[in-house]
Amino acid sequence: DCAYIAGENDDNNNSLEVFKFSTAGEVLWKKNYESGYLIGDCFIEERTSTRVTLAASRDGDEGDYGVLVLDINSTTGEVVTQKLINPGGPDDVGCSGIDTDADGNVVITGYYYDSQDDKNKMFVEKLNSSLSRVWAKSLDTETSYSMTAGDCASDSQGNVYAVAYYNIDVNN
Repeated sequence: DCAYIAGENDDNNNSLEVFKFSTAGEVLWKKNYESGYLIGDCFIEERTSTRVTLAASRDGDEGDYGVLVLDINSTTGEVVTQKLINPGGPDDVGCSGIDTDADGNVVITGYYYDSQDDKNKMFVEKLNSSLSRVWAKSLDTETSYSMTAGDCASDSQGNVYAVAYYNIDVNN
């Protein structure tokens, strides 16, 4: 058992820094992963005894927004596979949660801004162990309100649970 911390390091060309701590609190390794873009919310999940998966919101130039997903060797800290998820096109995309199911698949929740509808929508995406898409869903409200994803979880049968909340303007 150990703990991981992930976050952005602005002093190092917008890189992600990930620390692995032992159960005694010793730093086992520290790695920088250069993204070249501003990183927002970060989530990390231990997937197997030798892999952790990191998902982070990435703000880029027009068309470069997305969720950066890194599959990391938990022994060495080296990136095994990486992928950029962009479910909604060129507009703002954010990550809200990550989980691993019983088969080692990764589930990621997040949101994206839909400029056509002028509101946020929620996405849920399931990736296999190679970070290839198993399925992806875009979810929306039946109202004019924005929908933002919260965290996610999966059960032993592989079902996925995702939480969302609505941004309601109480003045209208």
